[in-house]
Amino acid sequence: MKKVLKKELQPIEASVSFCCTKIDDLSKIVEAQNEHIQELEKKYNYLHNEKTHLELEMSSLKQYLRDIEQRLDNVIEVIGIPKAKDENLVNISLKLAETLNMDRTQVVNITHVEGRNNRDGNIQVQFKHAENVSLCVRASKKEAVVIEQSISEAPVEVAKMKVTIRRALTKANKSLLWLAQQKLRPAYKYVWFEDGKVLLRKDDKSKPKVARSEADIEKLSALTEIIGQSSKR
Repeated sequence: MKKVLKKELQPIEASVSFCCTKIDDLSKIVEAQNEHIQELEKKYNYLHNEKTHLELEMSSLKQYLRDIEQRLDNVIEVIGIPKAKDENLVNISLKLAETLNMDRTQVVNITHVEGRNNRDGNIQVQFKHAENVSLCVRASKKEAVVIEQSISEAPVEVAKMKVTIRRALTKANKSLLWLAQQKLRPAYKYVWFEDGKVLLRKDDKSKPKVARSEADIEKLSALTEIIGQSSKR
């Protein structure tokens, strides 16, 4: 009886043994695949970190180039002078040079850029050298310039109004400022450009926040949306 049972069980034992061998083989394959996956995950994490590092370096390089381009720009913007029918830009540049104690012979060109929506545009003054721009902007911060110092026979109602003198923004910085204005207003009351970066303030009392790149603006925009959604709940 035992011999009969043993003989009948032999095929089953062989099948079980075969299955066990296959399971062992499969386990080894799975283990090898897991090791391979872990290696791929390590490589992915390494490449992802490298990509992030390169993106940060590229962003820093772009900002550095924007700063250099802005410093090398030899144009200033004069904001706040109303346009007159008989406007004499040469006289305006002479008066500004006198007020700021600047050398008029350093001026290469002066133009009045048309404003939008019937507003007075800006006057752009091009100098021979970028250093003249720095001197002019610095002088305007020390000595406030008003309209009556810039044009002859200034209307009484605007004669004492301040004239703003700043570096003309490069195309890249104009785009950065425009993006900030589109993305972050009205959450931020004040959005302006100064010293190579966009500055933002929510109100008159808050400290300004800094955005040096498009990535910074996108982060602030996302944060503003999160805060806005939370306040609605």
